[in-house]
Amino acid sequence: MKTRLHAWVDPVFGADLRSLGLFRIGLASVLLWDLFDRSKSVAAHYGESGTIPSSLLPLVTNGAKFSIHYWLSGVPGAEWALFGLSFAAGIALLVGYRTRVAAVVCWYLLSSLQVRNPLVSWEGADKLLCILLFWSIVAPVGARFSLDARRAAGAAAARTANWLCTPATALFVLQVFAIYFITGLAKTGVNWSNGMALAYALRVDFFGGPLGPWLRQYDGLLSLLTHTTLLIERFGPFLLLVPFHTWIFRLLLMGVFYGFHVGILVLMGVGFFSPLSMVMWLALVPSKAWEGLAALRGAARGGADAAGEGADGPRAGADAPPLRTPLAMEAAAGLLCLFLVASIGAKTAGFFLGRGVSLGPVETAASLLRIRQHWPMFSPEPPPFDLWPVMRGRMANGLLVDAFRGGPVTSQQPASVADYFPSFKWKIHLWWLGHKSWEEQQPHLLWAPLADYLCHAWNERHEGAERLESVDVVLRIEAIQPQLPEDPVHAWPVVRDHRCP
Repeated sequence: MKTRLHAWVDPVFGADLRSLGLFRIGLASVLLWDLFDRSKSVAAHYGESGTIPSSLLPLVTNGAKFSIHYWLSGVPGAEWALFGLSFAAGIALLVGYRTRVAAVVCWYLLSSLQVRNPLVSWEGADKLLCILLFWSIVAPVGARFSLDARRAAGAAAARTANWLCTPATALFVLQVFAIYFITGLAKTGVNWSNGMALAYALRVDFFGGPLGPWLRQYDGLLSLLTHTTLLIERFGPFLLLVPFHTWIFRLLLMGVFYGFHVGILVLMGVGFFSPLSMVMWLALVPSKAWEGLAALRGAARGGADAAGEGADGPRAGADAPPLRTPLAMEAAAGLLCLFLVASIGAKTAGFFLGRGVSLGPVETAASLLRIRQHWPMFSPEPPPFDLWPVMRGRMANGLLVDAFRGGPVTSQQPASVADYFPSFKWKIHLWWLGHKSWEEQQPHLLWAPLADYLCHAWNERHEGAERLESVDVVLRIEAIQPQLPEDPVHAWPVVRDHRCP
């Protein structure tokens, strides 16, 4: 019985250490990309004279007290020093130097940064990045392709088997399952069931991708892709649990979900969500793929042994002992596995009951750790509206300018929304304010500090008659109606004649 159970559990919940190493490199690369994007707007998004002073954080979060970025707000140079530390930890994770320590530092500083300004944290991508970094704390992602592995080349750790099945590797599988399954269950709106969801989603030009406008002219194809998305997200994850020919199903699933995320990448401008999701799948590359690659390398060398000495020491055979991992980490991974199972069960129960099922204090703890399993990506429906903020500044000479980018004021969205903003975080910030205001049917209180920041940033670069005296912000709200050639537009002033400090 034990042998039969092991034969099912080992291929389903195990992972190859080389795959974990490749995953670590990809994860660190995306983290550095995200930090670079955030660094373009440090003063605007994290400074006390920026768009959300620390005194106003209680308006949008309850967890700021755990953020070092919050506590050091207003200290000259502190934000840049913390960014420098984050970059250093990200590079250490990339090369696998003191990997577990680097993962802890990366996870905490990123969580702290996200809490300091929740308005620029994308619900899907930023949360997933935090969760994957948390994975990396408990899993042996530094056992291969790392400086740690090179340093241990003469130790027993370098001569262990590449395959490992522990609570930490099971955590990878369960997390991938949870992301897609919970996302699929959350899509309960009418437009997902009638095939209209993508027709709505692709008309949100604020997050439009290069091929979105082209595809939305094909109604039949959009309906097919809508239903296909539901099938992939709700039923595809179960193929992760197939206990026979598991490597074939893993490679098949990787192909399906890579295609899925490439589609999102070209149709929607959602930042690094798709690249990060594809990096996540690298952790589940089966050993058969590595063996095939080694065979190809051996053939390319004219029959030389591809399993010889390498950067990580001698290549271990199947009969080598498994890697020994810290008991504390495995215990933590086991508890996280139970949390994921409970989350999946609660979301499934909520789907059939038609209402949310809370895990109580467990949800609170998960929120503090930034690992809460809530994936509201275009759920229960895609937004039924698009928006565009027109930020108009009046200079001392009476002329009107675009207070955000300069130049003449225009009420129309630019052909490329992404090119208008200096960073993706700015786009998220303005979408959050606009979406929240429309949802609550009143201008959000955080429009005022945004207007103050626009004044401050402009007047730092201009003098005399070109200084801004006031700022107005008008939201252009487009009610999405796919059956019409153009969406009806409603102009809504959310900031009126805001006097510059």
